[in-house]
Amino acid sequence: MSRQGFALLLVTVAISCAALWACGGGGGGRASSATPTAGTKGASRETAGARVFRTQCAGCHGTRGQGNLAPSLIGIENRLSVADQTAVVQNGRGLMPAFTTKLTAAEIAAVVDYTRTQLH
Repeated sequence: MSRQGFALLLVTVAISCAALWACGGGGGGRASSATPTAGTKGASRETAGARVFRTQCAGCHGTRGQGNLAPSLIGIENRLSVADQTAVVQNGRGLMPAFTTKLTAAEIAAVVDYTRTQLH
C-alpha cells in the first residue's frame, strides 16, 4: 500500500470512530435519570425522551433531529412504524450502534415517542 493510501485509510478510520463515538454518546453506561434543564430560575424538567435524545442521539441526528452525521428524524413517524423504529434503536442499523446495553426499555420507548411527537 502506498504512503498516500495508508494515510487516507487512517483518516477514514479516525472519522468513522469519531462518528460512532458521537452517535453512542461516548459513555459506557446507561443514561442517567431526568435532570432539570439548566439555565433559568425554576427551570422546567426535561422529559425522559428529550434527555435521551439530547445525550444519545443529537450528536449524529442533530439537536432538532434535522440530521447531521446520520439521517433526519423529522417525520420519522411517516417512514417507520413504532415497532420498526424501536427495533432500529435496540439493534442499530448501518453505522448506528445498538442501544440495548446503554438504555433501558423505558428509555428506548421514551426516545422513540419523543422523536415521533416532538421533532417537527
